[in-house]
Amino acid sequence: MTTFPGLLRESGYQTAVFGKWHLGMGPDHCPRDFDDWAVLPGQGLYHNPDFIFKNDDGGETRTVTGYVTDLITDFSLDWLKQRDPDKPFCLLYHHKAPHRSWEPDEKHAHMYLNEVIPEPETLYDDYSERAAAAKAATMRIGLDMNTQDIKRAINKKLPEMELRKWAYQHYIKDYLRVVASIDDNVGRVLDYLDEAGLSENTIVVYTSDQGFFLGDHGWYDKRFMYEESLRMPFVVRYPREIQAGSVSEDIVHQCRLCAAVSGIGRRGHSGSVPGAEFSQSPPWRGNRWIGPRLCTIATGCTQPIITSQPTTGSEPSAIS
Repeated sequence: MTTFPGLLRESGYQTAVFGKWHLGMGPDHCPRDFDDWAVLPGQGLYHNPDFIFKNDDGGETRTVTGYVTDLITDFSLDWLKQRDPDKPFCLLYHHKAPHRSWEPDEKHAHMYLNEVIPEPETLYDDYSERAAAAKAATMRIGLDMNTQDIKRAINKKLPEMELRKWAYQHYIKDYLRVVASIDDNVGRVLDYLDEAGLSENTIVVYTSDQGFFLGDHGWYDKRFMYEESLRMPFVVRYPREIQAGSVSEDIVHQCRLCAAVSGIGRRGHSGSVPGAEFSQSPPWRGNRWIGPRLCTIATGCTQPIITSQPTTGSEPSAIS
């Protein structure tokens, strides 16, 4: 199977992936077409997680002390600093957070303690005017949560809406705390790009595998194609080409991102990659070759790519 990191390697890119993989475990499922990698088994743990590190036998599992969001960033920055500065790169920077069960680190654990987070308008949806599947879905805040989600005992004898109101505050605060750690760590990567003089010619793409219910319709998770879970972030930073704050109303399918990255990195030649036509005219560029670096950053429900090009070269590098 053709992969966009493989296509980029053929064009001289250095490639790496760190963090969430979730594409199977064992030698047959390890990342390929990457010069270096360290990935979580399955969804991974928030604290002191196991990582599978690249070796000649397909992967070596080791427990690493620390918080998963910090560790993924540490690995990514170490690789960036040790790469060959004269070659373009593609880094896939994939976070576990904010996946369930939303376990914050000590730095962010005290955020929002004395605050009440505003409730979404549909938090108390009773599904009386919705399809039967909505009422049957087992992702209701409070009712379908466990003590690991809420970090305390749950009195499920409470009236459901009273339980939902109570559980929402505990759920959303932990969710926002783990996202705050992502914000801090993405900032570390962007700061490095600035300090290394890479920002101007680096494309940073911040996106996700799906949206998520944050109390909307009384739910967590994302199992229905409602507006809140259907929409996903697709944020691109490329100072050479994109005006800060500009917005595109185009609809983009996920599979086209790979084609766009490989096409841009290979001067528009994305081969047989699905969505190849998108690489010829992504929303942020016209029909001319721009030779950028690329940077993609990813989280459990939000995934980024970074690609970058040596200042003196014409090929872009990427981080994803």
